[in-house]
Amino acid sequence: MASAAYDIAVIGAGPAGMAAALYARIKRLETVVISKDVGGQMLYGPAIGNYLGFEAIPSAELIMRMRTQMEAHGPTVVEGNAATKVERKGRGFIVSAGHDTYQVKAVIIATGKVPRRLGVPGERELVGKGVTYCTTCDGPLFKGKQVAVVGSGMSAIYAALHLLRIASHVFLLSDYALMGEPHLIGDLGKAANVTVIESAQVTSINGDGKVESVTIHYGDDTQEIKVDGVFVETGWKPVSDLIRGLKLNKDQEIVIDKSHMTSVPGVFAAGDVTMVAEKQILIAASEGARSAMQAFRWLLDNRRL
Repeated sequence: MASAAYDIAVIGAGPAGMAAALYARIKRLETVVISKDVGGQMLYGPAIGNYLGFEAIPSAELIMRMRTQMEAHGPTVVEGNAATKVERKGRGFIVSAGHDTYQVKAVIIATGKVPRRLGVPGERELVGKGVTYCTTCDGPLFKGKQVAVVGSGMSAIYAALHLLRIASHVFLLSDYALMGEPHLIGDLGKAANVTVIESAQVTSINGDGKVESVTIHYGDDTQEIKVDGVFVETGWKPVSDLIRGLKLNKDQEIVIDKSHMTSVPGVFAAGDVTMVAEKQILIAASEGARSAMQAFRWLLDNRRL
């Protein structure tokens, strides 16, 4: 079991984690970034259409640019093993990842959220090839195309309302009756290019290298619907279970104060894993930068540097 010591560990390498690591290194903190992958939720879509400075940019290119800039400042990047546990030890913490441990003075949790998948054939194979979990990010890529939204709650309703202005036709596939504001459901019913199918169970997503159709089962019928994209809007799960004692809200998101401190002194959090309302790449990157600067100030104020 290998062990190493650092000033700060950044757990997660999405936009919040990479920005946190960049600013931690700008502050000359010895920094380790621990993540199963680099890119976070950006890996779930093919392109980003709303990041400041780019009218549109492939997700892989934006991830590469962020990573290159972060790594140029010299953090240690541990990729391939997700952190599994954070424990307090003395005045610092021990972060476990695989068979290795890291002794640090402070921690920034930037683990984001993971989508609640449908778990049907074709879903994993076609992620980034028409299957997406972010309507705001990827909606513009389906201008004039036929798409399906899968879900029954407010996120699915909002996604369909957003897409009806972009796509040629939107199929909203709900495994239950739609659950949301009646006036919004009414707006969907009035839209000429929206078809709502309730009690519809998606059984497969089909395509050879890209999404071509979705198969649904409802009642005694099975139907294949031709679509170019499938927007999965069944919710996201925050990865917020690394350390005991963290205060979470009802959605299991980490509660932070104005300095990004969690309920555990020395543990900060940023990005979509927190209770910050808007979940956007630009906002996550900004929150990551702020968390690193606040962590640096806390380390100084507590004479840990």
